[in-house]
Amino acid sequence: MRACMAWPPALQPALRARLAPLRRRRSTAATSVNAPAPAYHPDDAAAKPFSAIPGPKAVPGLGNLWRFVPGVGDLGDVTPYQLPGELFRRHGPIVKLDGMLSEPKLFVADPAAAQQIFRTEGQWPVREGIASIDYYYQKHRSSLAFSLGTAQGETWQKFRTAVNQVAMRPHNVKAYVDPIDSVTVEFVERLKTIRDENDQVPADFTMEIKKWAAESITLVTLDTRLGLLRAGPEARAAADHWVGLVQTAFDAMAQLEFGLSPWRHVSTPAWRRLRRSMDAFTELATARVNETCARLGQMSPEELSSRNLSVLERLLVNNDNDANKGVAFALDMLLAGIDTTAHQASMLLYLLASNPAQQRALQAELDREWPAGTPFDADVVGRLRYVRAAVKEAMRKQSVVTGVLRTVNADLNLLGYRVPKGTQTVVCTHHMSNDGRLVPRAAEFLPERWLPGHEHLKPANAFANIPFGFGPRMCAGKRFAELEMEALCARLFRAFNLEWHHPPPELEQKLFVNFKSPLRITMRER
Repeated sequence: MRACMAWPPALQPALRARLAPLRRRRSTAATSVNAPAPAYHPDDAAAKPFSAIPGPKAVPGLGNLWRFVPGVGDLGDVTPYQLPGELFRRHGPIVKLDGMLSEPKLFVADPAAAQQIFRTEGQWPVREGIASIDYYYQKHRSSLAFSLGTAQGETWQKFRTAVNQVAMRPHNVKAYVDPIDSVTVEFVERLKTIRDENDQVPADFTMEIKKWAAESITLVTLDTRLGLLRAGPEARAAADHWVGLVQTAFDAMAQLEFGLSPWRHVSTPAWRRLRRSMDAFTELATARVNETCARLGQMSPEELSSRNLSVLERLLVNNDNDANKGVAFALDMLLAGIDTTAHQASMLLYLLASNPAQQRALQAELDREWPAGTPFDADVVGRLRYVRAAVKEAMRKQSVVTGVLRTVNADLNLLGYRVPKGTQTVVCTHHMSNDGRLVPRAAEFLPERWLPGHEHLKPANAFANIPFGFGPRMCAGKRFAELEMEALCARLFRAFNLEWHHPPPELEQKLFVNFKSPLRITMRER
């Protein structure tokens, strides 16, 4: 993974100007995500045409696909995880990749340019979805037209507004501290029984974390416990079934999205695996949502007004008991909240295990702010500032996505190039957040950088670190994912000291970035 980029000579004066604030950091305030976007002039005569944007040149008749053939092309040995960094190293902070049997894609690794893209996306941002999931909904679940991942325009905006009312309001999220903590307590107790004689977790530890993530998000979205963390053959069978479906779905998606396959025209094995997995999730969500609709339908207005509604119940009440919206919401949260949260939590635990000084600082806060014998509640969560900072720093250091997709919603002048409305763009958030010219001491894991008094460690431009995206299309499950990781961090480090005694683990990118090698963390009880 490269944190440095080779900048073309023509851009070096502009680069020096852009980096000037870094040199004057002590006297210059950081750019906030709430600050207005810088002025831009799409018709500026000095701007170069879109065709002049640097990037691999397509060969007539072959395009750029040949570059990715192992042993043949100059990008054949570059993994999907390494690709953005390699493109920026060769071509600079803005790269056009065309000749790939689709519209040209623009890769951007400049926070000011990212700010322009997000600030001009308007009320209805356009984001390219996962083609195989789009196809599944369109052809097999057309009644679920409200998916946040597939809908666009006004349809998306109306459903997103309904979801925001229940999933993004802090009061609603705080109500789930106790339920999520109950799942986490069960997970920590399970860890005490699955370690080996050297206190090391098993090689499939990431699968155990997926059980915790699946149990947590299913409780949030469907008011249901799957029993994945319990002992006994029935629990193991349930865990193998549901976690296996998650693994199958995302492996199939990665194969369909990144491989050359005729799945749109022929029913391929990967497509059939994805469809079976999605059918199982849809059936689970439909059954639970219908039960909830029936229960709510039997309640009087007085009963509803006096009841502490769950997220699912509130969504249904706010939308006239529309079961399709409830199912669509549950599927969105399940798809977005199991693998992603599990992989991000795995990275958080690894980084704290391999940085003992930061782990000790976190444990000192836990001991100070959460006295022994007291409940883990919303007040405690509010006081755990270092825990929150550790979660944020882990997402900066290694997010589960390397970039955020957007379709440019206005004609822009990006870094001196005219970029027309409708251009598919990847804002490469991981590359920016690990670039030492944008984030001081970027290679280090420093939760302190997000605490008051450490402004010298923060990015000069806040758009250098946006792991959840930005704007109306920001990840809808952001608050629940953060709460789940904060609860896990608090419970786990209250019970254990974590150690890492191996070389750095290998990472790979399928649909999301995850660990390729086993996460063999040692957990010794405190």
